[in-house]
Amino acid sequence: MIGYSTYGMVDIVGVAFMKRFVEEFNLRKLRDRVIINPTKATLATIKKDVRPGVHQNKISDIRYLDKSEVHISGNTAVFNNIFSVAYWQEGEVVGIEIENPELVKMQRSIFEMLYEQAKPIGGLLKDMKSNPKDPSH
Repeated sequence: MIGYSTYGMVDIVGVAFMKRFVEEFNLRKLRDRVIINPTKATLATIKKDVRPGVHQNKISDIRYLDKSEVHISGNTAVFNNIFSVAYWQEGEVVGIEIENPELVKMQRSIFEMLYEQAKPIGGLLKDMKSNPKDPSH
């Protein structure tokens, strides 16, 4: 799975669903690479939730780009032949799934180009520990 996220999905789907999702994800030995904008809220959620058994992501699979390079809202995911988009901010919850191999090819190629340009989140999280007053750079 690949995509873009602001994280916080557990607030919408609930802890029980997320736990089952992570268990199934790990059982199938899947990988989830993500690009984020390093906002205060997104980084706080990553620090709190991205760990084995709680989230399917690994810190090593999360990269970031500044909002000036790409604006990320909600969650966009590409998996199998599906392209999905969801948004759950400020009381609004919307989402779509499109099953189409050509759209998936296009979205994968855009993601891979951006992922190569993006920076690993690990260094930013380490910087947060040494400079906790400025977590969003």
